[in-house]
Amino acid sequence: MDYQDIKQLLDHSSEQLIQLSETVARLSGALNELMEENNRLRMRNHELMSLVSQNYQTPATNNEEQSTAEQMEAVTDDNASGKDRLQTFYDEGIHVCHPYFGSQRYPDEECMFCQGVLDGLDHN
Repeated sequence: MDYQDIKQLLDHSSEQLIQLSETVARLSGALNELMEENNRLRMRNHELMSLVSQNYQTPATNNEEQSTAEQMEAVTDDNASGKDRLQTFYDEGIHVCHPYFGSQRYPDEECMFCQGVLDGLDHN
């Protein structure tokens, strides 16, 4: 192998490394988006399951039926269970604060905004 062949091989390898790096960055971004969507869906599913279980516990009569929005408000107004649900999500690595709601926290990452939300629920 002469100098020119080695240079071409090095240039080709460098281009492949750049392409691989770009591919890994795109995959990483896609994975983060999927994790955030999954967290939002899990939280929504948990809310809906709470609503369903509440409906089975207190069935409404035809004259006293509540709208879904009113039922959701009733579920989320319960401070003790709401705080417990948010604490569970936070413990599972999901942000519960307004700026980052539903996004994944890094392992062992603490968030002062989330802590503020959870602490604020203790005082209500």
